[in-house]
Amino acid sequence: MHVCYRSVRNNPAIEADFVSYWDLGKRPRPHTARREEEFKGISVFDTEEHARANALKHSLGPWLARLEIPADAPIRVTSVRNRFTGHHNLYGSPRDIRACVVGPLIVIETT
Repeated sequence: MHVCYRSVRNNPAIEADFVSYWDLGKRPRPHTARREEEFKGISVFDTEEHARANALKHSLGPWLARLEIPADAPIRVTSVRNRFTGHHNLYGSPRDIRACVVGPLIVIETT
């Protein structure tokens, strides 16, 4: 089981909260194979604190979703790329990722 957090706009979270930049039609600049792969995943964070800090820094949210990804889920989880921010990516369908949201959403405090 892999636990991670993502900022979402809807409560309850919907599939649209888990669509990659690539699937939204956005392309990386500069365009490299590595950046393209990153754009095909969705950003998540290893702790609630890291996800909250990112959401506040980039005006995301207003909620955090806790995701529990079972080992047998059709979702690929990358290693944490930055241990200071806890950022990594998930790769899978928005439906499959949305199905991993557990518990009530967490409000991102802005004060």
